[in-house]
Amino acid sequence: MNALKTFTFEALTKEQIRDYCEASGDWNRIHHDEAFAKEAGLGGIIAHGMLSMGLAARALEEWGFSAEKLKNLEAKFKDIAKPGDILSAELLETTPQIRCRVINQKGAEIVSVSATL
Repeated sequence: MNALKTFTFEALTKEQIRDYCEASGDWNRIHHDEAFAKEAGLGGIIAHGMLSMGLAARALEEWGFSAEKLKNLEAKFKDIAKPGDILSAELLETTPQIRCRVINQKGAEIVSVSATL
């Protein structure tokens, strides 16, 4: 499906992920301990799925969809995001629901989002 609109974010950083640990209170070691994440088979630290979902919500705001009118937001987590990834949100549909997804620079879908205003 072709995107109606696209919004590209700055490259994901370790600092941004660590800031999300602080803000969310989620200190799972896979998000901040490089050695632990490698030992867990992840190749290094990964971003929180909720951080990726938050980026999708930010894109919705950028596209003019008001969070104040949000009635429902559903997300399906599909893949992981890592420091250095350049994530983009793609608006896929606006009726009957708003659908978008966040993909990485390789085109892998990180999270899909469906929202109702």
